[in-house]
Amino acid sequence: LPRSRLPLVLDGEDEGWRLEPDRWRTWLHETLNNSAASMMRLNFPSLREVSAASAQGGGEEESIDLGSIPVVVMNQRHDSLRLQHVQQTLRRIGFKNLSIPPTISWKEVNLESLVGSGKVSANLLLRLDWYKDGDQEAKMKYLANAHEQVRIIKDAAEGEYPLLIFEDDVLPIAQDLRQVSVRLAEVLSQSPPSSDMIYLEFCYETCANVTYSHAHPLLARAFAPSCSAAIFYSVKGAKKISQLCMPVFDVIDRMYQFLIQTRLLEAYISLPPIFVQDRFWRSNVKKNAGSSLHAPLQPPCGGFDAARVFREVELRQEGLLLSPSAAASVARSGQPPAGCQPSASGWSTAS
Repeated sequence: LPRSRLPLVLDGEDEGWRLEPDRWRTWLHETLNNSAASMMRLNFPSLREVSAASAQGGGEEESIDLGSIPVVVMNQRHDSLRLQHVQQTLRRIGFKNLSIPPTISWKEVNLESLVGSGKVSANLLLRLDWYKDGDQEAKMKYLANAHEQVRIIKDAAEGEYPLLIFEDDVLPIAQDLRQVSVRLAEVLSQSPPSSDMIYLEFCYETCANVTYSHAHPLLARAFAPSCSAAIFYSVKGAKKISQLCMPVFDVIDRMYQFLIQTRLLEAYISLPPIFVQDRFWRSNVKKNAGSSLHAPLQPPCGGFDAARVFREVELRQEGLLLSPSAAASVARSGQPPAGCQPSASGWSTAS
């Protein structure tokens, strides 16, 4: 877009939404607790019975029928195990209208053709070079992913239906999947009519700058999130994205980040996040970014030592493994382990 048509980046408040600069510490703490419990159940299967027992007695009614929402899973054809994992997870949550559209491989990307047809910006590779987004293979993978997601969103815009897009490495973070189903329905039911998208997973957000509304307690107005692994798109949002992101001018995460920060897209984040990307499955782009255990891939909030936070999640799991009684206690109550305290730079372990 011409610079004259771009709105100023807004650091302040929107009508009905107010800054609460320290509130993020509370829901980040809840996120870390839920992440530890979720990863623990996968890493230590013997604890699943404990968490299942703690989930008994739930009888909440969902405010939205999740089974009716069109859901797309982004998956490469060769990643059958990842696909099996995410399909089982999403179906257990309550999604029924799942589709896995065919996508192009990075090897099939014809950059000259995509640029010539107006689907990709001629300056895209220069932008990826500037951000040091990896070698040529990595850049083509980013391009292919962005192109395919925008294509799928454009189909939703033309068909005038809302859409949920998940990447195939997501994991729900909660004490049990029934809790996930109810929370998802509640979050989506609180979506403002003007909303374009809701991040159900997000990372590197400037959490002190998000804004809150008493009328929407499970949401915050996004400032500049930088992930795209679990997003709900309204019909309005799908139509805007199919226009604003064509041609594709950056990786999908940064396109959305720019458009949200400049208020060209109206986005919200769920509080706390409902999903996280699982490092166990490894990145399709960064081949060495993986883990032998299930662990969060990215932090919800930027601006603090994320590596240390994730190490704390791992330490919680290690401690729980060594202490079955502690495992049962955490699985039932979700209370933090001793020694985890908030600090100016995020949650850290007291020395």
